[in-house]
Amino acid sequence: MSYSFAEIGMTQKVLLRGIDVIRDRVFSTQSWSGKVYLVDPRDQRLWDLKIALREAAIEGGIDLHPTFRTNTYRPDLLKIGISYVCFERDTKRSLGVCGNDLSELLDPHILYTPDRKKIENGAQDFILSSHASRSQDGHEIVLAYESGVRRRHARIERQMSNARKIKEAQGLVCRGCEFDAEAAYGKDYAMSYMDAHHLLPVADTPEGGRQMKLEDFAVLCATCHRLIHRMNAPDDLPALKTLIAKGREKQAKKAYTF
Repeated sequence: MSYSFAEIGMTQKVLLRGIDVIRDRVFSTQSWSGKVYLVDPRDQRLWDLKIALREAAIEGGIDLHPTFRTNTYRPDLLKIGISYVCFERDTKRSLGVCGNDLSELLDPHILYTPDRKKIENGAQDFILSSHASRSQDGHEIVLAYESGVRRRHARIERQMSNARKIKEAQGLVCRGCEFDAEAAYGKDYAMSYMDAHHLLPVADTPEGGRQMKLEDFAVLCATCHRLIHRMNAPDDLPALKTLIAKGREKQAKKAYTF
């Protein structure tokens, strides 16, 4: 038995349902494939193929090959309309496991698409341009990975090829809640969990652009990053800290209420 998608009943719907199950989970490095990542056609996020397949199989009651490898099912991904990225070097990447640090796409890779395109090192451009649209003023905007994030602002943050350098320079302690991700999870997990947030308001960007500096960014945990994007000003770190302090105060009062 070859265990093809058609034979085991693995459809795009089932696979995407499996992805939805794993969005907010963290997996040990033993579960990572490190080489092949599928592209979610709904939002262009990357997901580790091995983990996605296993969780989809559990969700759909499907039996995968007992000793399956990601190579077994790569051709079937294209048949059900899902693109995938295959890296040249097989190594453990947090990409698509506990974060989507697009700086990891700087490593040599090939993007395979259902229309039989084979694009060398083209995943980042493909992911961003797949959601490109035009705003009312004619400027190109790109949908962010998190809902509610301003589009052009998110493009600056997600496209920064030196995001890793920013996090290494500033450290992996959140400037909002002061959570030390490296101490809690180790550097590998922390590098993908923490974000390099762009502090400068998009509206203030000069017509011809401007040079970005290290101090234009603040390292935030995923939660604080989402919070600050929902506030009035993306550079108001004091207001973010005040909001967090009030939240902790409410939690403390609730804990002592019997």
